[in-house]
Amino acid sequence: MKNKEFQLYSLYLQLQSCTKCRLSKTRNNVVCGEGNINSKIFIVAQAPGQHEDKSCKIFVGPAGKIFDSLLNLAGLNRNDVFITNLVKCFLPKYRRPKWDEIYACKNYLFQELKIINPLIIIPLGYYSTRTILEYFHFPTPARRNEYHKIFGKVFIRDKIIYPLPHPALIFHDSSRFEGMKDAYKRIKELQSIKGG
Repeated sequence: MKNKEFQLYSLYLQLQSCTKCRLSKTRNNVVCGEGNINSKIFIVAQAPGQHEDKSCKIFVGPAGKIFDSLLNLAGLNRNDVFITNLVKCFLPKYRRPKWDEIYACKNYLFQELKIINPLIIIPLGYYSTRTILEYFHFPTPARRNEYHKIFGKVFIRDKIIYPLPHPALIFHDSSRFEGMKDAYKRIKELQSIKGG
């Protein structure tokens, strides 16, 4: 087994028995990251939904279908990227994650980042964006309702961070699809930027 594969396998074995937060009592499965482990593009969604919790696969529910269509419009598919979640267990009743759950889980995400070592990190939505920007020591907006201003902006240090709205936003406001389509199309362009 190759080094990256072995490291991810070891990490995901740990995850299967994780009991660091209350979500371990209500989940069916821990949903681990998947995709191209040699990809330059690392996408961080929020948490598994009910479909993902049952199938143990990432982004297979309704939001996953929107995500796939946005990715395809950007000239990419799942074989081109690595996808994971900020929180690895289903949130009951599709509620928002609590900060203690994020705190309990985020080190798994940071280990995935170290193993995959991507050039571009794309956090989807508020919770993933805040966690990633804080990890890389970027200033973050003081209020949650200000995060929409940084979606679609590019942050560069040793990595390129490109926060985007979560695809599930389309369920609440279908008029956002065109803007999201344009934002997703920029992903491919970012691959030509060298972090620095």
